[in-house]
Amino acid sequence: MRILWVSAEPALGSHAAGDAAGGPPPGAAVGPHALAARGHDVVAVAPGPLGAGAAQNVPVRPTGPGRLGAAALEARLTAAALRAATRGAPTPTSETTSPRRRGLRRGPSFDVAHVVLHPGSFGVAAALRATGIPVVLEVAAPLTSPGVGRTSPALRRERWRAALRPGAALVVQSAAVARQLEATLGVRGARVLHDGLDLTHLEPLEADAAKRVLGLLPAQRFFALTGPLTDELAWGPLMFAHRRVAGAGLLVAGSGPGEDAVAAMSVATRPSSPVILLEDRPEAQRHAIAAAEVGLAVHPSAPGPAALRYAALGRRVVAFDHPDLDRVDAAFPGESPVVRLPAPDGPPEAGLRSGAAPAEPPPGAAALRTAMETALEVQRVHGPLSPDRLRAFRAELGRGDRTDQLLALYREVTGVDGN
Repeated sequence: MRILWVSAEPALGSHAAGDAAGGPPPGAAVGPHALAARGHDVVAVAPGPLGAGAAQNVPVRPTGPGRLGAAALEARLTAAALRAATRGAPTPTSETTSPRRRGLRRGPSFDVAHVVLHPGSFGVAAALRATGIPVVLEVAAPLTSPGVGRTSPALRRERWRAALRPGAALVVQSAAVARQLEATLGVRGARVLHDGLDLTHLEPLEADAAKRVLGLLPAQRFFALTGPLTDELAWGPLMFAHRRVAGAGLLVAGSGPGEDAVAAMSVATRPSSPVILLEDRPEAQRHAIAAAEVGLAVHPSAPGPAALRYAALGRRVVAFDHPDLDRVDAAFPGESPVVRLPAPDGPPEAGLRSGAAPAEPPPGAAALRTAMETALEVQRVHGPLSPDRLRAFRAELGRGDRTDQLLALYREVTGVDGN
């Protein structure tokens, strides 16, 4: 597929090397390098001399040097995008066209144009539509983000509304942005590009079956903690809170420097609340999650992936707040699948590498204990999450990553069958 990518953000070029390694430029859900890595022909138009920083598989057309105001940037960006769009391959009218005239008519040179909206790119989408190229719009950040423009709020809203005309193919990278578009501008129908999840080692498993594999009694209740056992994990609050949650053990499947903290917890806990360290293998993680009532996503910097894994096996989640939790809540309406924790205050407690338990309740311990008890009570009252909703949630998680989802939208908009 031939893709024209337009962004008013200079970061598109200055972070191009990082995008080539797999991540999008700041503010965009999927970067042009990720699309090019799938074998698509991608041309990126963005401000600044970007060629030196770009991956070789994405030719970048700079719009010119220097820092520009929004109006000047929009004019220059639109002109550059139109130049790229009209330099199409010759399109003969028919086999009977004379050799002299053959190739003089030109069609659109791209199958689709992807425009990341910004005050410096509002006019680009309209200009590209006039060439006959289907356009997909992206709102990459909340409208109140820095750099969105210095015009009055009322004028800015009107320009956003004009750009996001009804029926436009629109993508956003979070449910929060979609909600803000609806509340602020009345724009509905934005497609949220979610990260996918590899479900290969997360096949559903009944709790009793998982407990039999692990040699646990059916009546025992457990929390699950899986993934890297890093120092940043909230070990201090967890050690303190778990000892005070009655009658619930902890299954840990992972490895890392936090193993000392797990060992200290296993010594200090009551027999009715065992702490068990399992192997760091995908199958062991699956068994730990399936045997538990609740999963703990207490990696402060990245709770989202862990929360999705727990929910993919039908387990409720205690987690630090993260956009991925909105997906879990939306998948199981009215079932309270998530108990959220406030963001941690300060770095991990000192001394946890050696397994030293905190003498006093560390910050966040009381909130974590309350969240853990709340999740267990919700599980007791409401029972397991809905099997039908779980199947639908797993189907959504298995749609592939953001690049797959974006390419699927391109195919819908263009009718071009490109992978």
